[in-house]
Amino acid sequence: MHIGERLKRLRNNNNISQISVCEGITSPSHYSNIESGRYEPSEDILVQLSERLHVPAAYLLNVYDESQKIKKLLSTMDGLLEKDLSLVENFLKQNQASFTYICSIKQEIQFYILNCYFHLKTMSVTKAKEFNSKISSYIKDFSLMESIGFPNSITFKYLYNLAFLKSYERQFKEGKNYYIQSLNYVPSQLDEGRIHFNLALCCFNMHDFYTGLDYCNKAKSIYMDIHQWKQTVETYLLSGLIYMELNDLDNAQKVLMKGLNLGEEKNLELQLTKIYHNIGTLYLKKSELTKSMEYFHISLKLKEKVDPTSLFITYLALLHTHLERGEINDFETIVKKAKEARNKSIEDDYFLMSIQAEKEKLVNNMEAYEKLMTECLHFFYEKKYWREILSHAKELSDHLYMNRKYKKAYYYLNMELEANIKIYKEKTI
Repeated sequence: MHIGERLKRLRNNNNISQISVCEGITSPSHYSNIESGRYEPSEDILVQLSERLHVPAAYLLNVYDESQKIKKLLSTMDGLLEKDLSLVENFLKQNQASFTYICSIKQEIQFYILNCYFHLKTMSVTKAKEFNSKISSYIKDFSLMESIGFPNSITFKYLYNLAFLKSYERQFKEGKNYYIQSLNYVPSQLDEGRIHFNLALCCFNMHDFYTGLDYCNKAKSIYMDIHQWKQTVETYLLSGLIYMELNDLDNAQKVLMKGLNLGEEKNLELQLTKIYHNIGTLYLKKSELTKSMEYFHISLKLKEKVDPTSLFITYLALLHTHLERGEINDFETIVKKAKEARNKSIEDDYFLMSIQAEKEKLVNNMEAYEKLMTECLHFFYEKKYWREILSHAKELSDHLYMNRKYKKAYYYLNMELEANIKIYKEKTI
């Protein structure tokens, strides 16, 4: 962590080459050594560079001098992040002038970490990535983070940010490793429960279901101890999903019903929308299709009231149920509602398209089925959605083989095999 890293970031932000930024100030070779950290620049050089880069001289001269004012502001922001996210944005606006040029590199890194964490908590992932990129310009690996000596709460947020972003990018193995590291720095029981829950999610996505259940149970135990009922219901939800993946439908039903009872007792409407949806999924797996549709409709009704943004996933599940029943009379009506409810993401479009492909197969329109499913599988492969590939690739391969399209059939069979290998590697490494 040195002045050269700040100079490089400022230079890149201004789109200036090394030769241009140091022209008339020092030689390009000397400047290159400054940026790389091999040489310490003189004050005179830093003052001239500050003018060229349009920043206050103190921003380059006082990189190791911590400000008591900034220290208090960062502490306040850290506290707000734990208490009330709604106050953070206003706090940042009120103190914008103080935060524009934080001279101390250490304090600037803290500020970036807190901002990244804030934007992740508010699901502004693009902004979070921007701040994480700024952090990365200073911190190349965790050993440097440890050597600087940040407070535990900052180190925790740094690791949490990395874990979240890796998981968001579907790099679940890396995300899991960062979450495990963060357990050494958790500032509260609530955070400890949250990390165990996120570890369970990583394991779920890696198909490491038994490990996921262990993490889920640890999270549930912590949440129950501190009476965090919303989070407790979420652990029941995830446990139910894991049991369904293991085809242990009896245990899935037990934990989902526990979640349902707790959700109804505490009047947790948002969590109940998910519980009803997952119970519908359970009955779909049990081929109790009337009950499945009943719970999906209950979920939809409540979602319209408390969480319209999640209607799409339940419409998809309802479409699956109609296909299982062999009913297509209302299919297009539900497709229309699903399109209206989708979150305008390309992923949603392809998930819906895969169901429409299955419908074409049901009505024996095999040409349309092949066309739609081929397009979906190529998208799923590009995005590394291995679970979706496992759901559809073998079926398409069998269809192609039966129609003597052996080369294509072999291709999608290999795609399914690759998906299995990827999932196995993620699970075991």
